Amino acid sequence: MVRTSIHRGLLAAGWILVSLAVVRGVEVQSQAAAQHSEKPDRQFTVFVDGSRQIIVTQMTTVGEAIAQAGIAVGSDDKIVPNPSSPVVNGLQARIIRISTKRVPVECQVPPTTIRRASDNLRRGASVVAVKGEAGLRRDIYDVTYADGKKIVKKLVGSETIRKMTPRVIAYGQGSSLPSRGFVSRKVMTMTATAYDPRNCGGSGGGRTAIGMQAGRGVVAVDPRVIKLGSRLYIEGYGFAVAGDTGGAIKGHRIDLGHNTYAAARRFGRKKVVVHVLN
Repeated sequence: MVRTSIHRGLLAAGWILVSLAVVRGVEVQSQAAAQHSEKPDRQFTVFVDGSRQIIVTQMTTVGEAIAQAGIAVGSDDKIVPNPSSPVVNGLQARIIRISTKRVPVECQVPPTTIRRASDNLRRGASVVAVKGEAGLRRDIYDVTYADGKKIVKKLVGSETIRKMTPRVIAYGQGSSLPSRGFVSRKVMTMTATAYDPRNCGGSGGGRTAIGMQAGRGVVAVDPRVIKLGSRLYIEGYGFAVAGDTGGAIKGHRIDLGHNTYAAARRFGRKKVVVHVLN
């Protein structure tokens, strides 16, 4: 009888210990659940692919919350604000889809003009010896788009499809053009006046807008028509550099430098043909 009583006492004590362990485990789980429930939900908005999504999350950063929501983000895509930014209520985030396409563009290459002296033409006469033909070039661009809108266009290559054939003009040997041929990138008729160094920079040793010494061979132009620094050939005047500007030199006007006041006065005012060489 004594042994049976002891056995029953041990069983009762064992059940008590097990019960205490179960209760203890339930308390631990309840505490963990309570701690988890104490972490507040935060709500923010994501604009992506033309739509608006509301995300409710307990994640800490924008990037984590977007990933948890199952929104795919490409390696080139951009998240605004930064993915490491903290999630706060009312935040508005945006996923910008970035893509790049390689785009070929064909463009014409206008023929240049070459002028060559001819013994078969009278003084002042000229003819088109070779009509010339525009070339064709294919330029390759990498075009980058953000949400379908073009933001960057970068030239990455170019190839000639058809070579350009220069236009050749033959002129009489007695004309005012130089006996050696030259290539005109642009030809225009302009109204020319003349100046001497005393009227450049306010002194006889005047300097031009690009720092050149004023005088013959240095001319003033409108930079919107002829770029400063361009090499020119002016029929009846000679080779020159577009080295200066002037308040009255606007549009198709040009002021030709001379070394003396007398030479500038003799020139006066007249129409000239200007060849832009570069």
